[in-house]
Amino acid sequence: MASKVVDADYCRNNGIDIVRRITGGQLVLHYNEVTYSVCSSDEILFTSTLADSYRLISEALIKGLEKMGIKARLAASPPESYSRSHHPCFSYPAKDEVEISGDKIIGSAQKRVGKNFLQHGSIPLEEHDDMLRSISFSQGKDEPIRMISLSQTLGKMVDFTWVVSRLVKGFAEYFGVELRSKSLSPAEINRISQIQHERHGHPDWVFRVS
Repeated sequence: MASKVVDADYCRNNGIDIVRRITGGQLVLHYNEVTYSVCSSDEILFTSTLADSYRLISEALIKGLEKMGIKARLAASPPESYSRSHHPCFSYPAKDEVEISGDKIIGSAQKRVGKNFLQHGSIPLEEHDDMLRSISFSQGKDEPIRMISLSQTLGKMVDFTWVVSRLVKGFAEYFGVELRSKSLSPAEINRISQIQHERHGHPDWVFRVS
């Protein structure tokens, strides 16, 4: 539950929104990053299982990182102690997440309903360890956070648009598809705002109040 993981008072006092995602998993700080999302029901392209589709998307993301000059790999399974803990998502790479020398550079999660799935994840542009420690109940002040940002990896500041363009090229190349940009209509934006107000932005949803 969110109340066991995140310091709601600190977030409220510092203008930080708290959101519960349908994919579950550990705490993620969404700040100065690229957030990716993939939705599909295509079992031919992505296979019919969570594990296989998760791995394929991670490999496509690795291809995107290669376009930036970054060499990454799939992570092995984390210790059982991490899986049972409330530590933040970036405390340790999970199986088939993307890592660089043991440090997580992309955190991902997936939700499946039948053949339909949503996978999304966070790719930090810069490190924000102090902020993550401040909002988390379970991350000790001296406990290492096994994450790395794109700027740390490349040794220079990176631009959001530049990163997105490389990820798009890598994803399209890996799956052999053409990706086209799409803008939401005013009606779609209004509907999203309504759902956010009534459900995903409502405290009862975030903190699982019956």
